[in-house]
Amino acid sequence: MTKRWAAPLLAVPLLAVAATQAQAQPPTQTSHPALSAPSQAQPQKGGRVTELSNPTEYALAIKLASPMVVEFQAPWCGPCRLFEPEYKKLAEKHPDVHLFTVNTDNEAMRDIVRSEGINSVPTFVGFDKHGERAGAVRGANASAVEALIQRLK
Repeated sequence: MTKRWAAPLLAVPLLAVAATQAQAQPPTQTSHPALSAPSQAQPQKGGRVTELSNPTEYALAIKLASPMVVEFQAPWCGPCRLFEPEYKKLAEKHPDVHLFTVNTDNEAMRDIVRSEGINSVPTFVGFDKHGERAGAVRGANASAVEALIQRLK
């Protein structure tokens, strides 16, 4: 079965993905300055996008790297891939807010995806300086993601 993507598609329902999806790809980056040392009193600020590949990294990021935005995405998602360069530009433009990504196809992250209520990709979830969920944006909308980042500052 061939999947077709409509040009104006901004968010892809996760339910449309077959259960037989290929294994999750390994993370492209495994360390982030804020996650490098648990004993670090003040985490370093962002400026780049880092993949969180397990629940421990996710919990540690929320604890140490706030304020932050997490993009829930999938490698098969066209809008996610198209938005990736823009997300990296936002990381460079706002180094005081940490930007992370979570691959929703990663089996280790399934419980996190469910607990955050993610049912379409891309979805961007913002966490304030106290580690509390402060908002979410569905779809690859650069101005809405930037507005979310501004609210976190």
